[in-house]
Amino acid sequence: MNRVEVPAKPGSASLAEFEIVVAVAPESGADQLVRDLQRARAKVRRLWPMPDKLPSDADVLVVEFDGRLTDRLPWTPGESRSAVVVVVGPNRAPDPARLCETTPEAVIYMPARAETIAGVVALARSQFDYTKRLRDRIERLDENLRTIRNVERAKAILISARGMNDDDAYKFLRRQAMDRRTTVNAIAAAIIDSFELLG
Repeated sequence: MNRVEVPAKPGSASLAEFEIVVAVAPESGADQLVRDLQRARAKVRRLWPMPDKLPSDADVLVVEFDGRLTDRLPWTPGESRSAVVVVVGPNRAPDPARLCETTPEAVIYMPARAETIAGVVALARSQFDYTKRLRDRIERLDENLRTIRNVERAKAILISARGMNDDDAYKFLRRQAMDRRTTVNAIAAAIIDSFELLG
């Protein structure tokens, strides 16, 4: 049988760079999954029987679907630290609502072709990385928005309390931040806290 090569998307890691945990029962095709992933040069760690808590140190978790899967994940769904690929064994039909609760990046229905398995796992990790980048970007935008709100509020306090104009209030915040080697947001937050404390 030919070795399965999964070409990496430009700028993304290949399967050879991933550590993959396979927590699938032998009767659900675990041997095939492990073989096909190893052919794609992935580092595979097999885990069976299924533990109460799955490990959080893998790049990809390839796990058999069961009714307790959301409880077994070492994080809250939506805050994952690994890509999750759910495996549905032969002649099994998962409850769609329970499957969605696990927030997997992909699903493999067994038996599956060798090239399908490696491709799905690579796609799942790529999707996970993309989602993580979006989440990080949203967090940075939220932080920027909080900073803008704090700075505007601190400027309003300075304008009201010290009779400064808008430009002078911002320059004051910047100067205080530079003198104290901190951020403008930290100074703005301190001014807001002081103002609220003093009433």
